[in-house]
Amino acid sequence: MSRAHRFRKGDHVLCHHLSSLYEAKVEQSKFENHVMHYQLSFPALSTTEWVDGDLVVKDNKENRELKAKLEKENKSSTTTTADTTTNGDRGGEKQGEEEQEAAEEEDEQEEEEDSKTSRSTKRTYKRKRTRESLSADSSSANKKKKQRTRRQSRDEESESEEEDSIERLDRRPAKLQIELSEQLRRVLKEDCEQCAQTQKPYKLPFSESIEDIVDEYLQERRVDEKEDSNEFQLAKTVLTGAKNYFNALARRALLYPCEKKQYDIYFKTGSRIPCAVYGMAHLLRLYVKLPIYLTRTEIGEAGSQVIQEQTGLFLTWLSARKAL
Repeated sequence: MSRAHRFRKGDHVLCHHLSSLYEAKVEQSKFENHVMHYQLSFPALSTTEWVDGDLVVKDNKENRELKAKLEKENKSSTTTTADTTTNGDRGGEKQGEEEQEAAEEEDEQEEEEDSKTSRSTKRTYKRKRTRESLSADSSSANKKKKQRTRRQSRDEESESEEEDSIERLDRRPAKLQIELSEQLRRVLKEDCEQCAQTQKPYKLPFSESIEDIVDEYLQERRVDEKEDSNEFQLAKTVLTGAKNYFNALARRALLYPCEKKQYDIYFKTGSRIPCAVYGMAHLLRLYVKLPIYLTRTEIGEAGSQVIQEQTGLFLTWLSARKAL
């Protein structure tokens, strides 16, 4: 049974009670032992009781007609019993006893029929409630789907505006120029064929991540130079900045549409870092766009020159490594 509360506090409902339907008002609700229960106040009975949720139905035209029908049947039953008792009194003591026995037998039969009718009514309304619940669940699912679609549309519009902003930035004078070797341009071409044309994202994580590549480069620099040397520290600072840029821009500016859906699922928990998951092709995408984004910063001429030199050394090493 669904845990959804079909009725809320203050709702006016009808409730099966004995062989009739009574008007009631929902005071509280709770889900207990896999069954929904409602606390109802009954104006006609001047009482408040907890009842099984299957006994509670909507206060609508159809159920009102059923209520009137049950009340009519109950009234007819009461009148018949009263008439039988009166006739028995006039017919003498013996005849009265016989009539009383007949009346009691008739009452038992009517009670049995009422019980069957009540059970049948309960089953009918239980099935109807299930259909209503399924319909409500379907409606809720469709509503949530539309909300997701609207959010996705807004996200796409936001991303489109961001790309337009990047294009506007592209018209500003670049603070540095990054050139890729033929080997690295070939990597980007294969990368484009993989994602843009086939619309199939890479399997994550990459066997060799951006962090792995940067760590390997810095390790080689550490062997050739002293770790506390100015050149090594500059290389470390520039590449750390590149990784930070990648983590910040990955979802917004460095992924193809087919990869963004994958990203939303893979990074949903927030425990993973993009530069520890994506590989060299994605790093090269960053270096293609990095000059554009650096136009936003307040890096002076000296800072731009340092980034230009250290990035050039890293890409030269990366190109030679790829050629091996």
